[in-house]
Amino acid sequence: MYQSGDKKKGQVTIFIIIALVVVVVIAMFFFLRSDIGPGDIFTGGEVDPGIFLTECIQDYVREGAELIGLQGGYLNEPFNRSFQAEGEETREIAYLCYNQNSYYPCINHKPTLIQDIKKELKNYISEPMDNCLKELENKLNKKYDSVEINNKEFEIGLTDRKIIIDVDTGIILTEKEARSKLEDVRIIIPSRLYDNAIFAQEIVAQEANYCNYDTLGNMVFNRQFNIKKFETGNLDTVYTIEHKESQEKFRFAIRGCTIPPGM
Repeated sequence: MYQSGDKKKGQVTIFIIIALVVVVVIAMFFFLRSDIGPGDIFTGGEVDPGIFLTECIQDYVREGAELIGLQGGYLNEPFNRSFQAEGEETREIAYLCYNQNSYYPCINHKPTLIQDIKKELKNYISEPMDNCLKELENKLNKKYDSVEINNKEFEIGLTDRKIIIDVDTGIILTEKEARSKLEDVRIIIPSRLYDNAIFAQEIVAQEANYCNYDTLGNMVFNRQFNIKKFETGNLDTVYTIEHKESQEKFRFAIRGCTIPPGM
């Protein structure tokens, strides 16, 4: 009987300890929630670098992606032609396929289009990204004893449905005696820039090989795109690809293969 009583006392003690742990966890949860200020981005009362940088840079990324798409993949490509689409301002549209000789197939001048777009977008957001990292550092300085951002390099990735930005920050946070380090931050922005550019390369390949691209026929097999083909009358053709779901556009020019008058 004596051993049975000790066993019951031990069980009661365990239940009391468990109950205390539960109470402490709940109290900490509400305490941390009370530290989250309106309008700020915190996780557990701390600045989340990934969320902060995403919120800070995403508008610049979308702006750059739109401009690059409307100009054939390039911001300042000297090999271009002026073009004004209906309801839009005049833009300098890059030639992706070109032949200076009349009535011959065009030659693909931009086989590295996807890589070039990555570079163009990186250049466009480099200054805004630097400013975002400075803002992040200032925000972290308000929460920690010291903050070090040892690296501000980043790379652009393009893939189906998204733009990926990998930032090698090397953030070191120090509070009292404790230190923590965050090496990388990944930012993902929904975008159809890659999808449109890949489709543009398919059009270029057919123009270069067959001197033609059947827009109506191919839209049957590529229902996610609208394709507009505008022949300028001087051997130039301007293609506009629009992704139906996102309404993002990619516009580029080619020169060659136009049938001569009277033939």
